[in-house]
Amino acid sequence: MGYYISLTVHSPLKAIGQFFIAVLLVVCATYILFIVASTIILKVMKRNGKYYYQANHFITVSNMLFRMKQNATGLASITLLTTMSLVVIVTTVSMFVGQEDYINQQFPRAVILTSSSDRKVPIKSVRKVASNNGIKIDKPYKLEISTAIAGDLTTQGKLQPLTGDSVGSADNLSEIQFITEKQYKYMANNSSNKLKANEIYVYDRQGTFNGGNITFLDKNYHVKSVLKKIKGIPSVQPNMTHSLIVVVPSKSVTSALGNEFNDLGDTKQNITYKNQLLFNVTGTEQQREKFLKEVSQTYNITSEDRFSTISVLKEFYGGFFFIGLVFSVSFIMATGLIIYYKQISEGRSDQKQFDILQKIGMSSQEVKRTIRSQIIWIFGLPVVVAIMHLCFAMPMIHKILQLFGIIIGPVVYLTTVLTVISIVLIYYLIYLKTSKTYYQQVSRKIS
Repeated sequence: MGYYISLTVHSPLKAIGQFFIAVLLVVCATYILFIVASTIILKVMKRNGKYYYQANHFITVSNMLFRMKQNATGLASITLLTTMSLVVIVTTVSMFVGQEDYINQQFPRAVILTSSSDRKVPIKSVRKVASNNGIKIDKPYKLEISTAIAGDLTTQGKLQPLTGDSVGSADNLSEIQFITEKQYKYMANNSSNKLKANEIYVYDRQGTFNGGNITFLDKNYHVKSVLKKIKGIPSVQPNMTHSLIVVVPSKSVTSALGNEFNDLGDTKQNITYKNQLLFNVTGTEQQREKFLKEVSQTYNITSEDRFSTISVLKEFYGGFFFIGLVFSVSFIMATGLIIYYKQISEGRSDQKQFDILQKIGMSSQEVKRTIRSQIIWIFGLPVVVAIMHLCFAMPMIHKILQLFGIIIGPVVYLTTVLTVISIVLIYYLIYLKTSKTYYQQVSRKIS
């Protein structure tokens, strides 16, 4: 059930609420797996005479059956500590290393100037202010895009205004922004056929929309094409709510829609358009700050820039990264100590057993091979189950990372793979140390 919740959750906001339920289910299942299921599997192996009555399997299965009855709870705890280490490291490292990719997708250009009124941002005046401050503007372009309206978008493609019930539900919450077909063709350098009055293009930033129609209240619009991207429009937004960019034939569509949205629902919304100017800049940090401050005050516009945003994110994600490392190191140290002292206690109790095995005819090499097989099982089972937990948790982890603005891509997957490899190497080093200690405990009888 914990796996099922992780695999089927679609909303990042809903993932937060269901994450703890899934964790509790997986914790309970892990203890049941080691206490009950492992014993059942070993008993089935014991009943298979052809497999059980072999020198390599007889001692291993018998001892593992004895050990699992005594130590199943401890192994389950080790598994959960390992899983927590993997999840914390993957999450915090992905946040830290993925921030630059997020910034690049949020800022198609280094600076975004926004005018909330119908008045466009005066590019000639902006260039003049930039020149006075020793700033050079590069690759500018204009964007006219509507303010976002929030609505309840069903799987059938029907968008309704938010009501008291739907505001509290994150299942179908979506934000919609509009641009005109003229703006889209300017951005995409596209000269395709003109949209009809009831036709639209849709760009889904999360890539989950695949419907053929969208119904705004009672007005149905045919989705002529689902766009993979729109050049020059940020592909992420800070709050990471499910977001659609809708290309409409003209502003008359959004004017009528805005009036209807304003008449229905508990949340009153108007659809207005804002004008933006996006461009890259070259200059020192002091020059950029002075330039943006002067432009904002002179022309009453708001400014956003990539440089200050990434500085804030580094502080924010850096704190998470530090906390994640502290927790991960604590979990790994706790796991190592549990395994180490478990092997010491078991080595002392196993001295007589291995002495008897040699007296009845087993060679020293066979006994050592049996010991090695048991230790590998003890170390391998928690790691394998922990990696399996991580694999099934990744869909939910991805949704939670989206809330922090982290784009799921090669960076996150590479981080996951490197984290798993690092944990396996750390466990291998712990294995070498504890197995050496175990051998020393029983060597008095074996040698």
